[in-house]
Amino acid sequence: MILGVGQKTLDFCREVCKTYPMEITVKEIESIRKLLGMTQEELADKLGLHRNTIINWERGVGRPSLLHKREIVRLLAEAGG
Repeated sequence: MILGVGQKTLDFCREVCKTYPMEITVKEIESIRKLLGMTQEELADKLGLHRNTIINWERGVGRPSLLHKREIVRLLAEAGG
């Protein structure tokens, strides 16, 4: 379980992200990363990217591909068992 996050919130995030991965916005990327308890560098490592890529996404400079969005959804789905 992700510390400090209610199960209903986590379930909702998982469902929305799984159902609509294309709709994940750059601001939601930051929220999901924080929900997962990851730093920008940790998320970048999990996605096989450079930390600056995550920083740029969160600033609205560039956007993640569908492949990367799906990988973020997978990480969220795995969070908390």
